[in-house]
This record gives sequence, structure tokens and C-alpha cells, in this order.
Amino acid sequence: MSDKESGEVQLKHILDMLTVANEFCLFTESAGKYDLMETCMYYHRVLPLLYLKGSLMPDNEPEDETASEKYINEEQWEAIFDRFRLLLGDRDEYFISGQDSNGEDSMVKASLSENIADIYQDMKDFILLYSKNTYHTRQNAVYLCRILFKTRWGAIIPNALNQLHSIIYRTEEDNFETFAE
Repeated sequence: MSDKESGEVQLKHILDMLTVANEFCLFTESAGKYDLMETCMYYHRVLPLLYLKGSLMPDNEPEDETASEKYINEEQWEAIFDRFRLLLGDRDEYFISGQDSNGEDSMVKASLSENIADIYQDMKDFILLYSKNTYHTRQNAVYLCRILFKTRWGAIIPNALNQLHSIIYRTEEDNFETFAE
């Protein structure tokens, strides 16, 4: 593959990631309009796509690491977190396999609201940094998206999907049992 073809493939992956990330952020910002099942179904469908697009991001080193900014502040993160915690209620918290402070295997409490807020923060920062429209900021946006996929939101998605699956299909199972009676 020539350098030009490789660059075109990389650009396509970046544009695909921007598209999915933007859809994710737009839905997250307006999620108060939807009920629990609509919200869970959306994330159950978009998170695998987000994961796939994140795994395809180019692994490039930025030339100027100072051309990077964070945009989503703690108040904005809290607003997303609180909205989802209220919507999810007792379905928000779940347990995942992890390690305690001694390195021993144990069950660790996780929060779907925190998962969504963390992913939102990383996606929105990626979109806003990329939209600065300079070579170095775009390069940093792609680099940070890839790094955060590897170290943060890429690992969050499978856990969140398990909880979403449980919410969606447990509810359907409960409805079926009620119907069968």
C-alpha cells in the first residue's frame, strides 16, 4: 500500500470515528428525552461500534504534544453522570472482576453512569480538539483518542455492555414471566 493509500485509509478511520463519536455525544446530551429502555438500547448498539472504530484509529505520535486541550470540565461530567444515575436508579451499579489494592482478585463495584460520563468526556474532547482545524491539534486529537482507547474507554465498553445487556434482557425476561402467568 502506498503512503497516499495508507493516509486515505487512516483518514477514513478518523472520519468514521468522528461520526460515531459525534452521534454518541449528541444522544448523550439529549438522553433526558428518552426512557430507560430506549437509552439502554441505544448504548447497547452504539458502544460496540465505538469500540470497533476506536480500535481502528491510527497509532501515530504527535509532533507537538502542547497542541492539546481538554474541554469537558468536572461540572459538565457531573451533569451527564447525575442524569444517567437518576435514569438508571438501582440498575446503575454493578460488579466486575478486578484486583484489590493487594493485587488479589476480587469483585469491584462499577457504575454505568460513570462509564457513560467517562466515555462522553473522552469523545467530546476528541471532537472539539479535532475541530480546531490545525494540523497539530488534529494530530493530537487522534493520538489522544487512540491512547485513551487503549487505557480507558476501550476497557470500559465491554463492562458497560454486560450491564446494558443485563438491563435490557432481564427486563424482557421479567416481562415474559409476567405475561406467562
